[in-house]
Amino acid sequence: MKKQDIRKNVIQMLLDLPIDQRRLIEENLYEQFIHSDEYHFSRVIGITMSHGHEWETRTIIKRALAEGKTVTVPLCHTDTKTMSFYKLDTLDDLVKGHFGLMEPNPKVMQRIDHQKIDLLVVPGVAFDTKQYRIGHGGGYYDRFLVEYSGKTLALLHESQLFTSLPVESYDVPVQTYIIARN
Repeated sequence: MKKQDIRKNVIQMLLDLPIDQRRLIEENLYEQFIHSDEYHFSRVIGITMSHGHEWETRTIIKRALAEGKTVTVPLCHTDTKTMSFYKLDTLDDLVKGHFGLMEPNPKVMQRIDHQKIDLLVVPGVAFDTKQYRIGHGGGYYDRFLVEYSGKTLALLHESQLFTSLPVESYDVPVQTYIIARN
């Protein structure tokens, strides 16, 4: 099966989840994440603002900020298909950006050197047992991960986990999965 077919099928499956089941999965992912060593030992976290079919991240962001961690969120540069991360102090500093995502407002937020991020929560649609992922198809994280040396982690439900996925030469595996199981 091609990446775009897998992506389409998994996104539809996630959109079709009943809201009560989605909430249980998100609560499970949140609890596992905040009790993980990766979270516990991190000082600077890179994480996207979730939307659509993605697992909710605002609860994680609010918790990390309340615990005094530095939270950074990505700004997508569509001309180069790259990302830069900005320090988030309050959700009010975000503006609607590319792809309808809530993104940093560079006029009021401080850009952070990507090597200062010690834990990056990598979004994805589908994942395999070799730690590879299929993202949303833009290649933003693939380009970023080549230059990033910190820890990487993905949040997923077991229905997003495949034995193997099509892999390209530029794909970079995620180091750790947190998996919600039924």
